[in-house]
Amino acid sequence: MRGRDWLLSLAGPVTVEPRYQRIDWTDVLLAAEGHPDPAGWLAGQMGVTRETGRRYLNAVTPGAGRGALQPTRGRTAPRAEGIIARLQAQADRDAEAAAREAGQRARRRAIARVLRGITEVDIGTVKIEETSGPRKGNSGTRTVDVIAVDLADVAAAVEHGAWSLAEDRMSEAFMDAYGDGLGAVLDITDYPDGITWS
Repeated sequence: MRGRDWLLSLAGPVTVEPRYQRIDWTDVLLAAEGHPDPAGWLAGQMGVTRETGRRYLNAVTPGAGRGALQPTRGRTAPRAEGIIARLQAQADRDAEAAAREAGQRARRRAIARVLRGITEVDIGTVKIEETSGPRKGNSGTRTVDVIAVDLADVAAAVEHGAWSLAEDRMSEAFMDAYGDGLGAVLDITDYPDGITWS
């Protein structure tokens, strides 16, 4: 088992209600129609120039009393449909990305919370590699078994999404708890016995 695999297993299932509201560009374009400066307001909402906002508004007209937008008749109709479709597709992608990021943040916070509560681990026999000194690069095993640990540095790294740093800090914490100063010269590369904690 790799260190990161164990870290990821600590979160358990995480459910996140996305805070990002899906934008319905049809509603936005309708709202712009009722604004004193529709092109300027729409441009501000979309992050485009005023002229682009005017072009979008010119491409669509409010539906007849149905609270919906209809493409203008004639040559601009396909363009209007394309504009609304593009805006809606981008809004949907933004909403999905925001929900994904919120889920990842929530998962990292859950893992960090568990790590801060861990005071003792049993890592059994681990595979190690020497990282400094005359035997640098040599590998072997160490039977560590149960050790008292403080994983606050690991938790901080996880919260920031720095998984490699979290694995390094975890290895250092475990090896330092096993023998003072060993975290600086020995790196745990694998946990074949798994990790149990309390």
